Amino acid sequence: VIADEIESYNDSPAELISDDFENAVFQGHPLGHNILGTADRLRSFTTADARRFTAALYRPDNAVFFAYGDISFRRLVKALERAGHSASAADRQPLVRPLREAPLPDYRPTNTVKSMATHLAHVTTGNRAFEVNDPRRIPLYLMNNILGGPGMNARLNLQLRERAGLVYTVESYLTSYSDTGVWATYFGCDPKNVDRCLRLVRRELARLAEQPLTDSQLSAAKKQIKGQIAVACDSRESFAIDFARSFLNHGWLKDPQKLFDDIDAVTPRQMQDVAELLFKPDMMTTLVIR
Repeated sequence: VIADEIESYNDSPAELISDDFENAVFQGHPLGHNILGTADRLRSFTTADARRFTAALYRPDNAVFFAYGDISFRRLVKALERAGHSASAADRQPLVRPLREAPLPDYRPTNTVKSMATHLAHVTTGNRAFEVNDPRRIPLYLMNNILGGPGMNARLNLQLRERAGLVYTVESYLTSYSDTGVWATYFGCDPKNVDRCLRLVRRELARLAEQPLTDSQLSAAKKQIKGQIAVACDSRESFAIDFARSFLNHGWLKDPQKLFDDIDAVTPRQMQDVAELLFKPDMMTTLVIR
């Protein structure tokens, strides 16, 4: 069943391109690999492999449990302690081969065109970005929302979709890890319009690098992203997952007010500095599937 899911994923270029792009950005490092793996590798797994892996990693002393709501914290802790003590010593055996961190290779930008039987061209272009604790991440986080966020006024949406009518969809994303990150923009268009769309994307990136935002533009962008964050916090399930993941991966609790303060502190000069660093044409990796 899972092998079939992997193959169906490989037949979806709109999803496949993000993994292929990150593999290019991270030069084949495990960080860029598709988490589904390959069908051949999957078929080599045994039941014993799965049990050993699960026992070594998916256990209470290696997990974060997040609770939000009208609940007795003392009763919750006692229930979790009982669940944690129920695991036998045999279930706590470590993996035969401990997981190791592979060194991150140097970044070398690439430009690749991949042929697939698809009527629509899929394009992703971007660069390595900042780690989660880098102070430049917040200006880039704000810039990403200006360029390709969910708002209809996102610059790439206005230029490529609303005004030029060239793309079916366009967006950008930022992912930050403990030691690196990736920023990219994606769009889908008619194959004959790929070059024109790329020129428009690069023109918007160059604008941010060459022209600092005005105070009014930056103020409006800050209000918009803070409003989006506030709305997202109203989804309690997403709120819990996001906060638990933050503590699990980085060891700190998210503080929406601190995030708002960090956003308010961003200056036009900081935004331009980040754009000048990341949006250099010769530092961008581009992948086209058509």
